Amino acid sequence: MVSREEGSEFAQQVGALFMECSAKTREGVVAAFEEIVHRMARQRKSANTGDEKETVGLAQTFEGSSGGCC
Repeated sequence: MVSREEGSEFAQQVGALFMECSAKTREGVVAAFEEIVHRMARQRKSANTGDEKETVGLAQTFEGSSGGCC
């Protein structure tokens, strides 16, 4: 475990995205995945020749989930 400041500073140094989330409580996990997907979609869209037909979606479902990670 690292402090928020340590994580944020390291992410800035290496040019990475920094988000706090917990696999144990699920806090921030969906938001982190959504941010990654949105960034990937924007990169892919800008890499294409303006073709806006390609889309990426993320759905959240917890059917059959026991509430735990694994």
